Amino acid sequence: ENAMTYQTEASLYVHELQVVEEMQGRGLGRHLMRVAESIAEEYDMDKVMLTVFTFNPAFGFYERQGYSEDIGAHSNRVLRNESLELSK
Repeated sequence: ENAMTYQTEASLYVHELQVVEEMQGRGLGRHLMRVAESIAEEYDMDKVMLTVFTFNPAFGFYERQGYSEDIGAHSNRVLRNESLELSK
């Protein structure tokens, strides 16, 4: 059979993170991502995931926090190049 199989991992998914412009650059986004990472660690999850548009200015923020393209993510194979799932 040529059926695709996907490995199941316990993941904490950050659905949306927005910091108003006047509060950006103060470490709030970094703190919120660290809280998410701490929760994932506390519950023995394998990774923290999120989806971001590649043209979104926050894309570089996530890369600086250590997030990179999750090449195993199913949606990265079906989404257009403008959006990627990242994980850490």
